[in-house]
Amino acid sequence: MQTVPLIILAAVLALGLVLLQYRYKHKETGKMVILLSCLRFVSWFGLLLLLINPHFRRNNYVLEKSNLWVLIDNSSSMKEAEVQSSLKRLRQAKALSERFNIDFYSFGDDLNANDSLSFDEGNTDITKALKSVQAIAGRSNGAIVLISDGNQTMGEDYEFYGKGMSKPVYSLVLGDTTRYEDLRITQVIANRFAFLNNKFPIEVYVNYEGSGSPNTTCVISVNGKSVYREKINFTSTANTKITNTSVDASSLGLKNIQV
Repeated sequence: MQTVPLIILAAVLALGLVLLQYRYKHKETGKMVILLSCLRFVSWFGLLLLLINPHFRRNNYVLEKSNLWVLIDNSSSMKEAEVQSSLKRLRQAKALSERFNIDFYSFGDDLNANDSLSFDEGNTDITKALKSVQAIAGRSNGAIVLISDGNQTMGEDYEFYGKGMSKPVYSLVLGDTTRYEDLRITQVIANRFAFLNNKFPIEVYVNYEGSGSPNTTCVISVNGKSVYREKINFTSTANTKITNTSVDASSLGLKNIQV
């Protein structure tokens, strides 16, 4: 049974006992009788409350906003883009401010916790910026807005990395979005230690961005001496190649591997 009806029932029962005692049994009147009746009602009502042992619960609900992390490309390729006007519209968007706690970051080589833009960064590492925000956000709810021209000059493939992120990424494309041809080594995997007179594997990932069909040669050198050479052909669709080889550990000491 709920607490409030029990309290009302206790008050009615206490009042009934007081009336029974002072109204029907002792038909007396006067200020003293009224005072005693009130005291007796408080006593009976208090005793019944102790028996009921009421519990009151209060629930407070607080609406917490989600987070919105805005990443702004601060590289020199964004100089001609209308970044400031876009940021102004974001700040003035009432619908966004009502739903989100908005944090602004700029990035080039690294992520910076401010939106002060100079557009003098020499490189653009979008993947590193996404990784940094992912670490800052942790398990909190939110989304990421990426303002960039999409031209990355270093780091991992941000399109591939973004697919595995736990938070959605929304892109606002500004500036010169032209993709320039670029051929780069994205990753080199090799054992840090090898036993003498054994072979150790080397794996090289080469990536091409563009619409042509270039040919190149992947050369692996150990201490300045060429130990492996392979011709690689790319197309606009087959734009990633993996080169595998095994190199003899024929001598002791540190080895300088160049690709």
